[in-house]
Amino acid sequence: MAIHSGAPCTKRAKLAPPATPSSGGLAVAAGSGEDHISDLPDAILGEVISRLSTREGIRSRILARRWHPVWPTAPLNLDCREIPVARLFNALETVHVEIISRFSAYSEELARIRYIGTWHQGKTAPGDGSCLPESILSNHVGAVLRLCIPACYLQCRPSTVHAWLESPRLNNLHVLEFYYLFPRFVKETVKLSHTCSSSTPSLPKSVFRFSCSLRTVSFACCQIPDHYVEVLELPLVKRLSLVEVDISDFSLQSMINSSCPALECLLLVCDRERHRITINSPNLVSIGIRGEIGKFIIEDVP
Repeated sequence: MAIHSGAPCTKRAKLAPPATPSSGGLAVAAGSGEDHISDLPDAILGEVISRLSTREGIRSRILARRWHPVWPTAPLNLDCREIPVARLFNALETVHVEIISRFSAYSEELARIRYIGTWHQGKTAPGDGSCLPESILSNHVGAVLRLCIPACYLQCRPSTVHAWLESPRLNNLHVLEFYYLFPRFVKETVKLSHTCSSSTPSLPKSVFRFSCSLRTVSFACCQIPDHYVEVLELPLVKRLSLVEVDISDFSLQSMINSSCPALECLLLVCDRERHRITINSPNLVSIGIRGEIGKFIIEDVP
């Protein structure tokens, strides 16, 4: 709404109702018919697109001809949680994920359950049946600021994850999240030994190269060995989530207290009965715990 200076007027001004986008995306002002947003430089339009969801960022190409070439070069926000499961895997791809569950409520025994199956693309699946995240990345040439992908990719598509994380387009990555995807889409189930097995994928070593850029990190259903934590430095990370991560108590404490000195928000989803975890993080203001932790000691937090 424009504001004009001048002498006070006794008549009540009529205000045009604000434009409300039907899809939750960008609003175009009604009334004058002029599109002032499209007159902005590409750099500013790219910043606008980078703050949209993945879906809305791609849809910005249909706003006007002026917007069409902006998305491929704008900073990318790729969140696979917005993508239907049918588009996360290629047709006939072998998908195997692993979860951890408790054998008994009265023991520390854990059961690792592996779900294995072949993904069959349904007839109603949109598009040509290709993996949508790969299609998005191949059609986008700009930098990637946020990458949020299923944790099962670490096990069933490790080479793909490695190639993505090694790409120069992720040099300034701000958000990296591996989220848990429940394996409803596979048929065969194989139960493994209750002991922690080496089949659980490790955290990719390529994560280390983002130590100077990451602000938000989430790891799920993977191993973080002690020798990884010894060299892991995430000085800018303010939000850290660890969901069913295989990590020792010592490394967990070191990761919270030393590897992430700027940490403000922490989420732990795990079962660590009879374990002792000591938190000494001067900037931590929020702690979320889901599961059972034996002894949780907070020594120095705001």
